[in-house]
Amino acid sequence: MTRIASALCIVLASTVLWPQESSTPSNANKAALPTGSYSAAIPPDSTKLEAIKIVRAEYPPEARAQNLTGHVVVKVTVSETGDVENAEAVSGEPLLAKAAVDAVKEWKFKPYIKNGRAIRVSANMPCDFAPPAKSNANTSAEDNASTLLLSSQGVDPPPMVASTDLVVIKKEQLKYPRLALLEDIQGSVLVRVVISQAGDVEKTEVLSGDPILARATVESVNKWKFQPVVRDGIPVKVSTNLNFNFAFKDKVVDYEPHVTPSAPAQFQSGASGKPSAASSPLFLPQKTTAGMLIHRVQPVYPPEAKAARIQGSVVLAAIIAKDGSVKNLRVISGSRALVGAAVGAVQQWRYRPYMLNGEPVEVESQITVNFTIGSIGPELRRSPF
Repeated sequence: MTRIASALCIVLASTVLWPQESSTPSNANKAALPTGSYSAAIPPDSTKLEAIKIVRAEYPPEARAQNLTGHVVVKVTVSETGDVENAEAVSGEPLLAKAAVDAVKEWKFKPYIKNGRAIRVSANMPCDFAPPAKSNANTSAEDNASTLLLSSQGVDPPPMVASTDLVVIKKEQLKYPRLALLEDIQGSVLVRVVISQAGDVEKTEVLSGDPILARATVESVNKWKFQPVVRDGIPVKVSTNLNFNFAFKDKVVDYEPHVTPSAPAQFQSGASGKPSAASSPLFLPQKTTAGMLIHRVQPVYPPEAKAARIQGSVVLAAIIAKDGSVKNLRVISGSRALVGAAVGAVQQWRYRPYMLNGEPVEVESQITVNFTIGSIGPELRRSPF
């Protein structure tokens, strides 16, 4: 039994599963049932995603030194055999998120059964990081396995639909939280919304975002009303992801790049034998992505950092999606007093999509946000949105 002395990463809430049907079923799945006076036993459908091997997340030394605690959500994709194919952080402090992802990649699950066969599924797994209690610092992962299993229950969710396919017939105006105004908080909030057959919002789940902004978002979205989604003549329950941006008007700048960015010849199809689409995003230097920027939100200099005369650069790693949005922001360096303001601004930036063989592709780059006290002008009265 492995003993650990680390922070505990414990799944606290029910995970939500959504099937990931394989495009190439195995031969075993294609085979017909044997004929005769008997039939093959068909395994019952799963009602939960059940972990059979659990690896605790170790509390990162850097996080311990900074007394960091918090909530991390990891999206995990589980194969037909129960192995973790992929794990990525959906939200959470970068240091804690990396520890959670590294641990979850080592987990093993019972195959998830649907309609008599194992299928690939994905789930969001929440984890909380807190300093280990003195009384159980040596508790093993196996000792808490039953608690984790009970917390990992899930059911098939409503089918996902694109937000652009939905029609809002009643919308509660989203208000900038007063506390966020007072604390100069900007940022994006991503929520998953479950919509009933009648078009009402049944549930709003926060996937990422500042807690103050997220609370205001949920309160507003819960009052929305949608036109029912009809399939085969019957209204159905659906879910969708919605993104909301909070920024001050005096911090928003929109402009157009001079040229449409595209890949150089060596990355095009047929030139040096490379495929038209890379298995991982192309890496572009900051000088190139700077020319692609079409919507910029300037960060607000944190008052505490300004009072303490903290200045410097925050360097972020980012993926620029096919639609030009920013995702998978990760902090490379920078003062913690400045990181939050930088992330809250940059996650709202928009770029002109990068083109490869006439198609938009994801690219990877770094973004540097500079905070210089001497360059700060007089404070303007904040105007939200």
